[in-house]
Amino acid sequence: MKRLLIILFLPLLFSCEEVIQLDVDQAPTDRIVIQSAITDSVRQYPVLITKALSLYDDPNFRGVANAIVKIEEWDPNMENMLREFFFIGLGGDETEGFYWSVHAFGGIVGNNYKLIVQVEGKEYTATETLLPVAPMDSLVVELDQERKE
Repeated sequence: MKRLLIILFLPLLFSCEEVIQLDVDQAPTDRIVIQSAITDSVRQYPVLITKALSLYDDPNFRGVANAIVKIEEWDPNMENMLREFFFIGLGGDETEGFYWSVHAFGGIVGNNYKLIVQVEGKEYTATETLLPVAPMDSLVVELDQERKE
């Protein structure tokens, strides 16, 4: 039995690894990537600003510093700005690219939110309406007898 196990696992010791380079178009790595989300919960919200990574780049985090970040809250018809929320960057190597709202706030369902980011001489905007959460009408849990055994 011992001999059989050695024969079965011996090929694993001498297996090789071949690196395969995929022939794909590389995305420009100077593009800005902005991530954010708000809900109706009252809290401070983050905005993360980074540089895009190419498929074969070192996957180290590349946060972008010195951005001006704010969110404007507009009425449902986008006629009147209701509130403005400003964000500050924390600085430092590990937190570069993270911007936090100066004050806690919560979104209001039905209102529009406009994210405005000024960085590296360009302005980026995105507008979204805060929609209500769909109601949950049921929840089903089933025990899989085959997996239990």
